[in-house]
Amino acid sequence: LKHEKVDYPLAILGSEASGELLCVLQYAAELFGAATMRSLLDGMEAVLLSLPSSLHLAENSLSLLPPAALSSLVYERNRVTGGTGD
Repeated sequence: LKHEKVDYPLAILGSEASGELLCVLQYAAELFGAATMRSLLDGMEAVLLSLPSSLHLAENSLSLLPPAALSSLVYERNRVTGGTGD
């Protein structure tokens, strides 16, 4: 997949080749950290890998986060709010 010039601070370009999805992430390093972009790609990968086994599910039941990230967010929210959600 060749890198294309885009005028956006964040771009995800994708194409299909030989039955595989190829993606390129381009981002402005002055606006986004490498760890944040890695998390973004991890989340995208988790969603894409779950799609074949989730075709029968409603779209609102798909998780957009990898299990570890979801668990971490739930744990942190409960720790901060005492489990009340407020």
